[in-house]
Amino acid sequence: MISSFDTRRQAILDAPPSFAPYVAAKYYADEWLRSTDLDYTIIHPGGLTSDQGTGEVKAGFDLAIASIPREDVARVIVASLEDDSTIGKEFQVVSGSTPVNEAVHTV
Repeated sequence: MISSFDTRRQAILDAPPSFAPYVAAKYYADEWLRSTDLDYTIIHPGGLTSDQGTGEVKAGFDLAIASIPREDVARVIVASLEDDSTIGKEFQVVSGSTPVNEAVHTV
């Protein structure tokens, strides 16, 4: 699942009024998915750009908000689908200096 960068309660409260409903919707979608017996991975990308991807990212949780090219988010999705170690996990991802497959594998 592609979520919002941060869906915790404070992020919803701090979001601009035009964006808060989106963050709240992502929060409930994330909560619902976690409550199922489905295999899942929740990816929380930073601000999306249309820049060319680099193939390098930073992945983890409690990252500083930053941007990431859509192309790199797509690479992260593919890497997550190919790496069973991401099942049942969620993580934030922004532009960085670690190759996508390595970053995804270490979350």
